[in-house]
Amino acid sequence: MTLDFPGELPDMRLAPNAKGNLHHMERSKLVKIERELWGWRFQAGEGGLLRSKLWMIRNPPPYSLSWEVRFSDKRNRDDDGVLGALKHARDGAVDAGLFTSDGLTVIGQSCIKGMLGSKEPGTTLTIRPLT
Repeated sequence: MTLDFPGELPDMRLAPNAKGNLHHMERSKLVKIERELWGWRFQAGEGGLLRSKLWMIRNPPPYSLSWEVRFSDKRNRDDDGVLGALKHARDGAVDAGLFTSDGLTVIGQSCIKGMLGSKEPGTTLTIRPLT
């Protein structure tokens, strides 16, 4: 199952190696907002939550998540930093009811592909049964 979010990117201020010193209260507020935004994105995404849940019922966990993040600029980024910024997207997917948990028993593996200089920035998540 593939979910595409054109124009939606993770907030890189929340990446583990982000530059700038955010006060812990400011960071906490940003985390809450980012998690809620991704929860809504998953609920409203292509076909909505019902289609996604039906797919999940037919394909029980664990799952393999493949993230493709397309940035419009060509600035180099660490893949682990981008994956860290996507933690809040995973939490939002759990909040939306897409997954029962984001633990290893449900999400067995997660990988990322980054594209720089894309004409169409955004994020795509592909979910596959991990067999």
